[in-house]
Formats: sequence, C-alpha cells, structure tokens
Amino acid sequence: MIEYWAGELQVTQGHLRQAIDRVGGEIKNIRKYLSNGYRICIQDDDGVQRLIMKISFLSDGVAASVPYHKDKSGWLMKFPLNYSQRQFVVPLNDMQKFTVSDTVKLSMHMTGFVQFSTGGQKPILSGWNKALGQPKGVGLKVGSELVVTSGPLFGASVYGMNGFQASAGKPAELFQQKDLWHHPEFSNPSAKGFHIEVFMIPIELLSSTVFSDGKRTLDLQLPFMSQFRFKHTLRILEVPRQDFCLGAIVSRIPPDSRLSSGYKLFGPGCTDESGNSFSIFAQYPGYDEVEFQPSKSLDYIPPNPTEAG
Repeated sequence: MIEYWAGELQVTQGHLRQAIDRVGGEIKNIRKYLSNGYRICIQDDDGVQRLIMKISFLSDGVAASVPYHKDKSGWLMKFPLNYSQRQFVVPLNDMQKFTVSDTVKLSMHMTGFVQFSTGGQKPILSGWNKALGQPKGVGLKVGSELVVTSGPLFGASVYGMNGFQASAGKPAELFQQKDLWHHPEFSNPSAKGFHIEVFMIPIELLSSTVFSDGKRTLDLQLPFMSQFRFKHTLRILEVPRQDFCLGAIVSRIPPDSRLSSGYKLFGPGCTDESGNSFSIFAQYPGYDEVEFQPSKSLDYIPPNPTEAG
C-alpha cells in the first residue's frame, strides 16, 4: 500500500511514511500535509515548542517566511558581497534599505530569481520589471539556474523565543536540544539565540536518509564559513517537482543585544551577469539606528481610479 500511494501522490515512500507519522492515515489529511510545506519548530529553554519558519513550495522553487513572530513591521536590505575575503563587514551606508508593514516571504525561483514577496495580509511591491530589466522591489537576478553549493540556500537567526507562537500541536519539524548542531570552536550550547540554515541537497542522496521517530536525517559533510567542512546531521525535507531536497540544521548563537525578540531572514548570495555579488535579508523589528536611514516603503498602494485622468 505504501508503494501504491507514494506513486499516486508522486512522493517518495519515505516522505509518505513521514506524513502518516505526522497526521495519520486518512488520505485527505495526508494530501494537505504534503502540499502545505514545512514548519520549523524549536523547543526553547523552558520546554515550550515555538513555531519559527514556514517553508512553502513554488511551481519553480521554494519560499521561506517567519510568520509566527509578533512583530509585523520590518526592514528589507540588499547588500554587496566580497567573496575575496572570508569575513567582511558591510557598512550600513552601502546597503539598500526598504520598509514593510507586514510579514514577507523569501521566494527562491530556481530559474534564477530571488526576491522578497508578500507573506502576510498586506501586499508589497515585488516581481520583475521587464521594461527596466530590474526587480520591482527587493530581488536578485542571476544569469543562470539558481544552484547554491558553497553554503546554505537560506536561513534565519532568531532571538527572544517568547515572541514566537507556541506550536499548539501543529505538525512541524521539531528541533530539540539533542538535535542542535554544535562545534566547540564555533558555537556555544548555552547561547540564547538560534540559527537555522537550510541547504540544497542532491535528490540522489535521499536513498541514504534514515527515518526515525518521525524525522528523516542524513549525515553529510557541509561547507562552513566557505573554508571548512564539518559533518552535520541534516533534517531532510523533500521538495516536489525539483531535482533537489532541503537539509536543515539548527545551532545556538549569541543573543543580539539590540533585539529583545525578533529575527533575521537571509537569502543566498547571488552573482549577476556583470559579476557583481549581492544578498538580501529581512529583519523584524529594525534597529533604532536604521530608522533614521534613507529608505523606501515597499507597501503596495493600489492606484485610485478617481485620480486617473
């Protein structure tokens, strides 16, 4: 039966077993689970399971958002990257800054376009302006298919867990303390912040995954700071209609003293046809010092027909 329904639903048997483990054997619940994407949940130090990230499917890629935090007004940034240096700091003045008054999602189209688009109730400016050959909002265009192998495809840093919704028993990929990645030289197991990293994994490696306690995992060497490779135990997330799956890890990071509770959602580094590299990220809420920086609101305001002509 597993083999039959896996073919019927166009998923692997491992993904179907995971769905049954999460929502039971009723087919309508399984279909809903398979189409809804994934929720990333982290158990905080008080034992409360907090919803953090939502990963959804696009016809040509994936999207990520952090819709479970109380703050809905944030900042979007586009900034240059210098890959000739292992570590570098981008001055605030070198970043393009935008404001939004609702949640956004990071949309990653494998055809080569990454952007922030509407993730909540209020729409924002997004998409590609063909006439000008540039994004309408905050986006990056690469010259070919989007493939990221030197680091994560996307990620998020979260602070102040009490600002995130409790899971309330919703199906989710739960990360407990025992699931967190730790290296004594690069992470602190007692730090109060959390860092989520999600990698592109070749779909051929699905056959090497292990299914246990409702979780699919894969041990794999991954790049770290572009210079080192360490063994990680990835949480495997299948993506329909794509030749890759996702592998997620969560680690502890120091708190951000400027954010009592909030998050930063990061996109991949992308190099355009001119050889210039950029990345984008969202932060909720913004730092106080950013409030006084020149910026542009991306909140979409529909045209008023009474003002036309």
